[in-house]
Amino acid sequence: MNKFRFIRAANAACLLFCSMLAGCVAQEPVYVEAEFVKSPPDTMVLLPVVDARKDKSASDVDLQKDVARPLLGRLASRGYTIIAADRYAYAEGKELTSAEIVDMDAAELAKLGPPDARFLMICFVEDVSQSNVVLGKTIKVEISAVVVDKQRACYVWKDKHVDSRGGMGGLAVQLVPMQSMAIGRCIDELVVSLPKKH
Repeated sequence: MNKFRFIRAANAACLLFCSMLAGCVAQEPVYVEAEFVKSPPDTMVLLPVVDARKDKSASDVDLQKDVARPLLGRLASRGYTIIAADRYAYAEGKELTSAEIVDMDAAELAKLGPPDARFLMICFVEDVSQSNVVLGKTIKVEISAVVVDKQRACYVWKDKHVDSRGGMGGLAVQLVPMQSMAIGRCIDELVVSLPKKH
């Protein structure tokens, strides 16, 4: 009896360890150009994070603090030089909102950012929501990003990641910053799918 319990425990530990390893393995992005993989740019311009959530009241998110800053740090660790833009449009008298950016295609996105930039990265927060369950709550975060070649007006990289996590019991929910962890995990998965600069 003890032998079988030991085997079951060992199998459970093995599965847990494998799942942890799987979470660290880079996944293929949704789309990437072969040339972008072969010769990734030294510098990219990161536009302000786009709030693409349908329900912006579902959760409190500081796009700059919670998303943009961690993303800048991860991109730097991946070897990229990132210039953070302070606005979407640089044409005089042109102001754009997140809602307008969401509906743009690659050709339209390529018109954004500084005129002298070559590659733009745009990050979209598509969902940050909470749902209550019997013993706690769950957090769902969905973040996507694209890299646009302004010169050719096309995508060279696109990816999206979703992270869901929950806590059991009120104390666990209070102690674990699940939303920050979920956002961080999505950012990690996005950045690790970019070609690494050497």
